[in-house]
Amino acid sequence: MNKLLGKLCSKYIFSIVILAFLSNLIWIIELLYHGWDGLTWLSYFHYALIIIPILFFLWLTYICYNLNVKINILFYVVMYIIFFVVFRIILFFQTISGPSAIPVSLYFSDTDLAIAIIGKLFYIGIVLQCVLIYIVNIIICLYEKKKITVKDIIIISSHIIIIPIVCVIVSFIILFLLKLNYMRYTFEPIHWVKTGSIIFSFIIYECSFIYYIKKEKSKQKDNM
Repeated sequence: MNKLLGKLCSKYIFSIVILAFLSNLIWIIELLYHGWDGLTWLSYFHYALIIIPILFFLWLTYICYNLNVKINILFYVVMYIIFFVVFRIILFFQTISGPSAIPVSLYFSDTDLAIAIIGKLFYIGIVLQCVLIYIVNIIICLYEKKKITVKDIIIISSHIIIIPIVCVIVSFIILFLLKLNYMRYTFEPIHWVKTGSIIFSFIIYECSFIYYIKKEKSKQKDNM
């Protein structure tokens, strides 16, 4: 029984890693096609942002089918659309705190003060993104399980540690493989977005969380 459970867990973990890898690869291919330099990647629509959600919902369907639980696809579509829109708004304010801070600051009378304030937006944005992920997963947990345990809170809060660590590692690997002279930027969150490592790490974390929630729901169903 334990061996069978181990095989099933390994199968699901493997599916999450493959989803994360394909999503990151699609993002990188599109970005390299348009060019790596500067903030060019912010000036066009990324078709990867259409393909990746489709892959995610295919994965979700696969997981729910195997665990014999409801997909609740409308709920997840609404949740992640809201998540993406809010995340993108936060990202917009973060990007003007980088190289764009100087031209933006020219619209203010006190340029130095404006640069200082705008520079803080990036770090405020990181905190808001962490809070956003936390809120979304609290809502998912309440919707699926109707209650939240201490274990759930710990798992939901773990994104604060898991996502940055995975982002740094994946960013380093991507920049190394592409032979780009940006290795010093592996600790900068804006390059986590640019390299797509934030996509990889978020999928690893979020899909693992959803798998955990769906598995718990499956257990509840079996005990009824």
